[in-house]
Amino acid sequence: MWVRNPSTGDCCRYAPLAAAPSTWPLFDSEDACQNDCRCAITEDGEVQYRTSMECICSVEYCPSSIEEAEQYLCSEARFPPEPAVQRLVACGMVMVIDRNGYSGDGWVFEQPLESTDAAAAAPRLVGSTRFSDASSEACDTHTWEAGRDFFECEEEVVACQLCGDSPGPDRPPCE
Repeated sequence: MWVRNPSTGDCCRYAPLAAAPSTWPLFDSEDACQNDCRCAITEDGEVQYRTSMECICSVEYCPSSIEEAEQYLCSEARFPPEPAVQRLVACGMVMVIDRNGYSGDGWVFEQPLESTDAAAAAPRLVGSTRFSDASSEACDTHTWEAGRDFFECEEEVVACQLCGDSPGPDRPPCE
């Protein structure tokens, strides 16, 4: 197992893993340790879990449309047994997120402004997130984010259920 020193960015191999500092990000290979953008190091040496869309889409799946994100999350076999996907809308953004209560993926799309132009731009991917109740991802984190954060929006969020049953409040089915 490889770990990255948060202060220097240097990668070190540890065997046994128990000898590695418990707060350092973990990786399966030296290459992943040196190149995985899910574990950025800030100027003050702290590990952060926010990165750019360009970087995250080079190592993770990124859908090209809202429809593709919805189809991917609703059709993927996951643990627990079924996805619980919602569409959230606010502040000119649409978030498609699996909210099954244990782990999930989510993508944020920016909606273009209403236009009379027939060739108006399609929504574009501007944010991504992954979360889990168990830390098993690179960086030994429970969550990471890239790009825009949907939840910084201060507008009231309109939510609907795309597929499955999410824990928490009931949401009406999406149309």
